[in-house]
Amino acid sequence: MYARTSVAIIIISLCSVAIGCGDIFLEPLRPNENNTDVLCAAPTTSCKGECHDLSTSNLHCGACGNECAGGSHCEAGSCVCPDGQTMCNGICSWLSNDPENCGACSLVCSGDDICVAGDCKGMTCSAPMIDCSNTCVDVTTSNEHCGVCGNKCQGGQTCVSSTCSCTTGLTFCDNACVNTNTDIEHCGLCNTKCDKGQSCNAGACL
Repeated sequence: MYARTSVAIIIISLCSVAIGCGDIFLEPLRPNENNTDVLCAAPTTSCKGECHDLSTSNLHCGACGNECAGGSHCEAGSCVCPDGQTMCNGICSWLSNDPENCGACSLVCSGDDICVAGDCKGMTCSAPMIDCSNTCVDVTTSNEHCGVCGNKCQGGQTCVSSTCSCTTGLTFCDNACVNTNTDIEHCGLCNTKCDKGQSCNAGACL
């Protein structure tokens, strides 16, 4: 910057003393956008007034302003993904288990398939477990998937041997497990309701 200023002063002096310069236009001095006039010790480089090692800086990788993104980092002046990962659409991905990039970038597994060792596959479950919404479930005991996927036990029932049932002594009536020996709404049978003022005793309205 000092050298440039000196040249400008010499030209102005010549114009005024010896030769006259007419319409010669002197471009004004401008600050360097990257502030490269800031002195940095090797191997760093000045980027916006700060010294950075372009071989390792995640904000200035290889060149000022080149920021590593998507989980990548700067190594030897290039943005690279961690070992085992691949850059896909700006994000570091595991091609071995990413259903959006299974085996290769943008190779998407369909439906409920999962990515296993870079290959789209359906869920594999060992009996008596079956695949329910991409999860292995024991349908012999699951209250959410009793017997088949999606069959949810209601009203206090539990799944026993793939069947929703009430605990011993209770009967399933109107979506609830009740004691028909004492319940005035279901006395003896699900559809037997005791009259007003009666009670249910041993399954009989009295």
